Amino acid sequence: MTTEDNVVAFHPKNKLVNFYEIAGEDGNAVWGGEDPHSAVEWLKRSPLNSRLLVSCWEAGEEDARLIIEPIDITKIVFAVMAGTQ
Repeated sequence: MTTEDNVVAFHPKNKLVNFYEIAGEDGNAVWGGEDPHSAVEWLKRSPLNSRLLVSCWEAGEEDARLIIEPIDITKIVFAVMAGTQ
């Protein structure tokens, strides 16, 4: 961790990756990937009550480590889509 001009910045050793998942009403993932545009397109085509989740992973040389648990961003995505139409 470094501080510069009263701002805190974290510099992980490895690359951080956002991972998007479309979960069905039963909670099971039906799609997953790193591309947010693809995630939104999948959400648009998914059945009612599907959810878009995003989590953050630290991608290491041999494995990945979960940094931030999945967060449901479905309502945010739909609110943005409604405001841009």
